Amino acid sequence: MNTTNAFQFSVWAAVSTKTQMKDGKESIPNQLQISKTSGTSKGWQDTGLEYVVPGQSRTKYVDLSVAEREIPALKEMLDDAKRRRFNVLMVYDLNRFRDLFDPIEKTLSGYGIQIYSVSQPVDPIPPDQFDPYASDTNFIVGNASKMVSRIQIADLRRKYRTNVPKRVLRGLYALKIPWGYIKPPGKEGSRQVVPIQVPAYIQIVREIRELFMDGNGYIKLAETLDKRGYPTPDNRKSWSRSEIKKILGCPFYAGKVYFGLTKTIRDARENTVKVVKNPDPLIMDGKHEAVYSWEDYLAIQIEMERRRELPRANIYPFSGLFRCGVCGKRVTHRDYFWWCKNGHGAHVKITEEKAMQIVPLEIQKVLQTLPPSDSQAPAPYIEPTELLEDLDRQRKVIHQRLERGIYTDDEAEEKIKHIETQKKGLRDQKLHRLRKQKERDQFRSALQDVQRVLQLFPQWVEKDDPEVVNNLILRLCQSVTIGLDHCLTVSLRGE
Repeated sequence: MNTTNAFQFSVWAAVSTKTQMKDGKESIPNQLQISKTSGTSKGWQDTGLEYVVPGQSRTKYVDLSVAEREIPALKEMLDDAKRRRFNVLMVYDLNRFRDLFDPIEKTLSGYGIQIYSVSQPVDPIPPDQFDPYASDTNFIVGNASKMVSRIQIADLRRKYRTNVPKRVLRGLYALKIPWGYIKPPGKEGSRQVVPIQVPAYIQIVREIRELFMDGNGYIKLAETLDKRGYPTPDNRKSWSRSEIKKILGCPFYAGKVYFGLTKTIRDARENTVKVVKNPDPLIMDGKHEAVYSWEDYLAIQIEMERRRELPRANIYPFSGLFRCGVCGKRVTHRDYFWWCKNGHGAHVKITEEKAMQIVPLEIQKVLQTLPPSDSQAPAPYIEPTELLEDLDRQRKVIHQRLERGIYTDDEAEEKIKHIETQKKGLRDQKLHRLRKQKERDQFRSALQDVQRVLQLFPQWVEKDDPEVVNNLILRLCQSVTIGLDHCLTVSLRGE
């Protein structure tokens, strides 16, 4: 009996990033070609089935079902395996599965399917004789490969966490040049060059900032960019909310280079992966030309933070404005009423008509009684230059004493940590003052905008487009708290 012809193989190929797809010995085309050549050279039948993961991590998953939902090629492969469309899954090397090897191997074994690695070859058992418990060879090879893979990943992460911050400290971009910049002509292969601007793209970045700060929402902004025919960063047909937020949140356009704006929190027990904002990223002055100032960037971040509190649907007058005077929760709109869901009807409830009668009048009264802007201007921030220089001198002395053996490594590390904590406190204080100043500047700008309609403010609120009205009111007001007796408390921004 010729058992060779009984083998019917498909091919699995995967890389972790899109840049690895086309270049290098482990590129997708090479993986496919080497795997297919190896299979056909053994006389096995090529089913023509290929499962390609073109740039997704396989190290963050604990549950195979979660990985299936996020990696389409994995789900397709397992579905075909269940239908017995092949009995051998060819792969360039077992690292192509990363941490998913164990659950994939167990699932395929249950379907009577074997994994064959070109780089770690173990001859498969004839399909009609295959028993996953007949031999430990595949188990040993697979786990050895997984161990090597984890060591490689750990080494890459160590280099990433050590070398990338060093680049940032030298004023260079961390890993990827943000959209709108390129390497100078003739120096495309160097990682030590300073990126230059692409004027046409940089103009789009400027327009995104201006449109956003003028009050345009993310979706409306995307529609405007599409109507103007502007190209997108990833060459898609249309602009998306996420692309716009990525550009607005990038410090590079403000002349900064950075590392660690976000951090990933994995919980194996809960099978969750969360990407959260890093409270202490590394941000340094870059060597490249900025698009706008750091103060402009801070203003953008303040506005983005403000909008996170707002509802997506901005179709009713006062959307996102009201708070319950009983529990402090946001008041929502339903059936011509504003009411607090948290109280199940026992808390605040006010009709649209009543809100329109009393809210604009109260906001108008508060705005008209504001003191002159100069009387509320905060004292200018004075950077503690001498203190920062003294801390830097202390750090140099600690390094010198460490080199002479006066301090041990642990003693020096503890003293330097204390100095860095003080410097971080000073940086945070400066950032807080700048943020507060920008909040005040934005409020004053909105106050100037409302002057043209302030005398007829209630009529304007009633007759104009709710989205336009809400954008201006929410630039002025943090919230309007409604009591059970419909008394109002207006909380202004910039106070």
